[in-house]
Amino acid sequence: MASLWYHRAMPLPGSRPASVRWWWLLAAVGAVVLAGCGPRRPLPADGVYRLDLTSPSTEPSLANVGVTALRLAVEPDGLRLRLAFVNRGGQRFGVEGPSQIERATLVDSTGRGYRPRSVSANLSVVSPPDGFAPGAANVGEVAWPRPRSGGPYTLRVPGFIPLLLEPRTLYRSAAALPSGQFRLDVPLASRSSALAMVELRVRGVRIGADVRLDVAFCNITRSGWALNEGPSGADARLLDAEGTAFAPLSVGSTLRASIAPPGGWKPGQENGGELAFPRPAMPGPWRLVFPHFDALLLETDGQGIEAGAVTVSGGESGPAPRTDREDAVYTQLLRLLQRQARALLAPDPAAYSATFAGRLREGQKRFATRVANLPLESYSLEPSPDADLKPGAGGKLKGVSVVVRYRLRGVPPDNEFVNSLRYDFEPASGGAGAEWLVCGVDADRNAPFWQLGPVEVRDTQHFLLLTRPASPATRATLASETEAAYARLQALGLPLAERYVGHVTATQAEFGSLAGRDSSTAGVATWRYDIASDRVKVYSRTFYLNGAALSRSGAVPGERRTTIVHELVHLALADDTRPVTPPWVTEGMAVHFSGETTAEARRQLVVSGLDRVNLKMLTRSERLGLPRSGLPDDPRQARFEYDYAGLAIGYLMSAVGREAVLAFYRAFRELPVDAEGKTPDRRADATEQVLKAHFGRDLATLDSEVKQWLRQGGGD
Repeated sequence: MASLWYHRAMPLPGSRPASVRWWWLLAAVGAVVLAGCGPRRPLPADGVYRLDLTSPSTEPSLANVGVTALRLAVEPDGLRLRLAFVNRGGQRFGVEGPSQIERATLVDSTGRGYRPRSVSANLSVVSPPDGFAPGAANVGEVAWPRPRSGGPYTLRVPGFIPLLLEPRTLYRSAAALPSGQFRLDVPLASRSSALAMVELRVRGVRIGADVRLDVAFCNITRSGWALNEGPSGADARLLDAEGTAFAPLSVGSTLRASIAPPGGWKPGQENGGELAFPRPAMPGPWRLVFPHFDALLLETDGQGIEAGAVTVSGGESGPAPRTDREDAVYTQLLRLLQRQARALLAPDPAAYSATFAGRLREGQKRFATRVANLPLESYSLEPSPDADLKPGAGGKLKGVSVVVRYRLRGVPPDNEFVNSLRYDFEPASGGAGAEWLVCGVDADRNAPFWQLGPVEVRDTQHFLLLTRPASPATRATLASETEAAYARLQALGLPLAERYVGHVTATQAEFGSLAGRDSSTAGVATWRYDIASDRVKVYSRTFYLNGAALSRSGAVPGERRTTIVHELVHLALADDTRPVTPPWVTEGMAVHFSGETTAEARRQLVVSGLDRVNLKMLTRSERLGLPRSGLPDDPRQARFEYDYAGLAIGYLMSAVGREAVLAFYRAFRELPVDAEGKTPDRRADATEQVLKAHFGRDLATLDSEVKQWLRQGGGD
């Protein structure tokens, strides 16, 4: 893994060229002289006036510092000037020594000068106590006696070009930023060569008594990177509308030591966490700044939070990261896909279609218009880190795997969905340049539901249902069946989430594409694992119903209701399910709680199926219902396996009780996570271990007990 060295202490930025500095000086002096020759004006009426004027310093040591006159309050007994020393560069630095603000002079239109009556203590020095963050300010007030004559006034601060103050426009405060939780998904690029491979992603903001930002630092290349020493989340600052910087109140544990994960980033890896800041008293806008990254501007659009990246120039010089041609292409494609995702979420169909080749744009604009009606809370696209990015004929990239991530409104925030597409790219101009366009989209497997056709959204108390267009009666029936399934499992004490997502396909072909199962399957529950450092994250939890199979002629009455309960059991237990959990346990729980094994099915199993099933075989299987070598063909084999699994769980329920069986199920979650978790041997060893610990039995003993129980009429 490559290693970078990052210096936290930044050198003082270079000074502005002398010719530029003196040009500014002559222009300002000229403005003051001309103003002094004009007519006198009466004293302005009492009130607060907006100024927002900045002048640069004439001192080489203050080349990146400006003095800003923010507002002027005209009062009966004097003037109060809101003033700030501002970091005009993009680096963090501090300034030693006094500011000499006490020697400042305010000159009225007659040429009479006035010295400050009082100065905020913090303005006695130029920089704030912990130095200037990029774009930050040291803000305070300077009080003056009430001048005898009116303006314009000239403010002379030692070391800075004079400012001409003309109080004409009354100050109006900006709109307050609303309290609440807002999704943003804004990427911020680094301006440092040493961090060029890292992107700061702001996922959302929660504004209440404090301000909490959900952020992640992501490796946007296909190479691994590490930082021997570098910035941490504590280096972030929240700036109010005047530029006053607030340090974090708290930093998420994953960002306290470094923005990099332990051991460095893997290709495409994120290291995320939360940053909490005091809530600024100023209403807005606010800015999130982090050294060497673009800043994020937070302001209200009247209804919520509007976000935009504001470039903060600067960054230290250093060795550029070593990247090969494919790394460079990866980053170019990532930028294109980020623009595409932001346009789809906005929604901005024209901007979305502009990321495609011309022949595709009209169709993609219609697609974006259709997707605009979906409850997308967040949406992102990125090339898969292992995608083949070697251009072929004509400089094109064919079949690039693209990862799709999104969240849906009203669904628990930890249930992020991850799907995939395959894109073809072509250079935007004749050669293999730095800009690309999408010239083909293939939704072959595991695509988002809306990629394959129009979508109708049905909200119920505990479900967000995505279906193909259907009759009102069908939608109402589906809603009542899902809620009935939820109530049933809730009454049985299963650990249900607040809300689930379900999909109903229209054709068997799209069910196979989306769910990865054959057309005879009535439904399937799916979720994803992320396994790292013995921790497992479960997400992308949903179920798919095979609408064509469940509505076909000859379908079993009530099969859809039973299927919904079955798949909901899987989702309820998803957080406790692991690769080592044997399929007879996972499917047995779903079959048992759904009550799908009929008396006739049990009879058939006892008469014809017990010799075709056993718990050792079902433990070592990848899943139930797969073809079995060494057994004569029997179309009932899959049904035998599912029914036997459900009845085995039923036997345990009768022997030890529901809570003990649920504890047995959860015990697989406590086993160490390893790369061998899905192998038959590892699964068999884990099952024997958990069975022995909870029930004092091995698989062979339990199998014998279940079969004897069934032959004696158990399970009726």
